[in-house]
Amino acid sequence: MKFFAITFFASALFATACGGVVGDAPDLARDPSNGSASEGAPVSAGAGRDTAPCAYLYGRASMTSRRGHDDYASSSFSFEYASQDAELTRNEFDVQYAGNLFIVNMITDDRSFIVDLGKIALRDVPRTVDPSEHPVGQWGEHDAIQAHLDHTYFVRSVDGAGRFVSAFRVIDLEPGRRVDIEWIRSTEADVMVPPLACLR
Repeated sequence: MKFFAITFFASALFATACGGVVGDAPDLARDPSNGSASEGAPVSAGAGRDTAPCAYLYGRASMTSRRGHDDYASSSFSFEYASQDAELTRNEFDVQYAGNLFIVNMITDDRSFIVDLGKIALRDVPRTVDPSEHPVGQWGEHDAIQAHLDHTYFVRSVDGAGRFVSAFRVIDLEPGRRVDIEWIRSTEADVMVPPLACLR
């Protein structure tokens, strides 16, 4: 009984530190019973509960430009898996850096969008964003947009595999060569709820 109480207490401390609820280990599997097939299921860690450790909700990443390099994974990032590993993500990434553009909509059924929110902190990212209220990107759409130092970007990822919200801020930039980002993934699938307990 003592062991159970100590384990439960340690789990509660960890979950509280990461802004979550005590529960199962992080499970990033999607629940196909939620959402329509055309929109994809909402992607939330812990099968609908906020049990993801901070490593899946907040972090930093570096991407090299896809132009001039042939390494797709190093130019891309998955907010869902907090990874640039092509095998882990099944080569399905949420954003790519190419030239000096951030690109979303990289797979056939992808209906994601990205908008530039300007110079705001990640904790101040709005709950929702209407892309029609923001300038369009490179090709008159909201799927390829210029990279700017210190700007924050809102990404709504939607495809047949799932849907979720994330945001990132450019913290270092060598235009056309490399970009470093600080990112967050919402604790809810359809609106931005920053993982405040995870932010530094």
